[in-house]
Amino acid sequence: LSRVLVLDDHYRKFYLGDACFWFLYNTRRTIHSVSGDTACRINCANSKVFPLLTEMFRGSFGNNTVFNNTDWEEIDFSEYDLVLCHPDSILKLLAFMDRSPEKLFANTSVYYYNHMTEPRQVSDRHRWNYSMLIREKPDDAAARQRERLLQTKHKAIVITTEERRWADAWMLEQGVQENEKVVVIVDSASSPDKLLSEEVLSQMVRWWLSMPGYKLLFFDEKRTGKKARLCNSFGVDLFSKMVVAEGFGIRKDMLLMAGNQVAAVIGPCTGLLHLANGIYSYLKSAEPRETFRMPLLLVYTGRLKFLGNGYHPNEWWLATAVKCAIICKDTSGKKCIKKITQVPRDKDSYAKIALPVSEISFELLRGFIEQHLPDAVQARERLEYAGTG
Repeated sequence: LSRVLVLDDHYRKFYLGDACFWFLYNTRRTIHSVSGDTACRINCANSKVFPLLTEMFRGSFGNNTVFNNTDWEEIDFSEYDLVLCHPDSILKLLAFMDRSPEKLFANTSVYYYNHMTEPRQVSDRHRWNYSMLIREKPDDAAARQRERLLQTKHKAIVITTEERRWADAWMLEQGVQENEKVVVIVDSASSPDKLLSEEVLSQMVRWWLSMPGYKLLFFDEKRTGKKARLCNSFGVDLFSKMVVAEGFGIRKDMLLMAGNQVAAVIGPCTGLLHLANGIYSYLKSAEPRETFRMPLLLVYTGRLKFLGNGYHPNEWWLATAVKCAIICKDTSGKKCIKKITQVPRDKDSYAKIALPVSEISFELLRGFIEQHLPDAVQARERLEYAGTG
């Protein structure tokens, strides 16, 4: 193979986490499995989604892969040895092939791919097997998918040294001193079922701000007035220890999570944590081992009512750098937080013990944070010691 074309117009609903999984991880894995380092072009003829994908993942597919936003009518398919089409775009491709000259695809192999199966060839453009696209995953396919998820090399999101320098400089401009640490608080999600109660979130914020040497970073992508709300809720003194990034766009928000002073990124099961995982997967491999420092990446989750029994954190966070704090009930019915390796692997059993995220108490969450971030324990101990003087 000398040239590969990937077609994914991404007209499905856009979520950050889904884009990480089904676009970045799966597309990159598919490209690598069929073509290695061959020159590749990814075309997304969706003018709304294309800027987001390029902003998030530029540089993350390697030097031999380019992104385009080209109308299919302007693509010369005969230039490519292989076309890989995402299922969302298959109907469009079928119609396009039926009205295109035979010679346009005469020497081009056409495959479709998805996260459930290996790429499959379209052997006869007039006899597409659509049932293959919607069938249930067999057990062996599920096992292969799990193995693929364990391959962290497909999850890395490239952040440059210059971009990290910008993040550090911006933090300094906002009053974050060089000896201070930053905790990123993600407090929004696609569903309220994913979020802590307002009371617990407030307790967590106050706890972090009570410790010397810490400041908190919040995002306000849509400029909803979060600065004013935080100031009104916590007062001027505590608000002076907060930083709010307003309307920066997804790429700059990603850079701020990669800042050298970031000690933790904490939030619900949502896209920003997937982006943080991809960023630090890359930085861990790119930076010298002796200087690399992994912040705490923490997701809190439980039973998500809007997904019924169809949700399991294993599908999203297994074999990542993210620590999962899962609210459950133990054998006696008492609330507890478990790690991802401590809950049942099948969804039905998980649903029986998992509790709604709103059931997470501050005490349970603080205990989990302190267990995985010794610096927080030391800061609290210093604070308690100072209080006895």
